[in-house]
Amino acid sequence: MPIEEDFTEALRATLLRYEPDTRSIVQAGVRNGRLRRRRRAAALLAGGTAALALVGLGAAVVPGQLSGRHPVDHSLATPPALPLSSGSGAAPGTAASTAAPTVAPAAIAVTVTNGTAISGRANQILSALLAAGFSHRSVAASSFPAAVSTLTYGPGEAVEAHTVAVALGLPADHLKQGTAAGLKLVIGADWTKGTTFPGPH
Repeated sequence: MPIEEDFTEALRATLLRYEPDTRSIVQAGVRNGRLRRRRRAAALLAGGTAALALVGLGAAVVPGQLSGRHPVDHSLATPPALPLSSGSGAAPGTAASTAAPTVAPAAIAVTVTNGTAISGRANQILSALLAAGFSHRSVAASSFPAAVSTLTYGPGEAVEAHTVAVALGLPADHLKQGTAAGLKLVIGADWTKGTTFPGPH
């Protein structure tokens, strides 16, 4: 018998006599399957936890991003309180404020009258107004004697009157509104010198 046939016959006889440990093989397979299931479950649990974390983060961030708004700082929502005004009336003897609106002098005509006993006072003040750029339609006229200098203005002419008062240094409490249109300045006995009220002492 050739050597190959002898070897084949011996191998077959050996395999026929071999009895595998079926129980050990089965147990090993079961253990291997359980281990794989545990690994798969752990992987699924980790993936689910990460997904939940991402969902929570998206719920907190995405609404603000979609609306295009940023979180509101409520500490800035309340404007600071403004100081209360002490009143709009000017104190007696206080010169008209230069912060109030004014009109270009060239657009303002004033009638100046002399209420003093000094001749030529109306012309002196008129010359000062013309030199300051007020309208050449301004005129000087005579008047009855007056103790107090006043500037009377018509309806809607308060700004023009204020402009004249600023130029002459006339206090705000010397201005009063009348019923007739136009500005009328009466030079009283309280302003007998100079072109700026109350004149040199």
